[in-house]
Amino acid sequence: MIGQRIHQLRTERHWSQRDLAARAQIGQSYLSQLESGQRPDPGIHVVIKLAKAFGVSLDELVKSIVSNELSTVSQESAASTAA
Repeated sequence: MIGQRIHQLRTERHWSQRDLAARAQIGQSYLSQLESGQRPDPGIHVVIKLAKAFGVSLDELVKSIVSNELSTVSQESAASTAA
């Protein structure tokens, strides 16, 4: 989930949620919901703001998420084919 990746990048930088929310110009409560998984799918505009705040590319922000999602889809496909 993207929330885990956001949390990882934020803690690596020793930023509080308030710090990141201010840098990304999003609400702190919204950020908290993203990190906790209560809001698992932020819009692209929020993802862009977060990537800019972290100083990383969109690819770097979401690469582990996409890899995990593709792996899950592949496993589900293999399971349904075997059944």
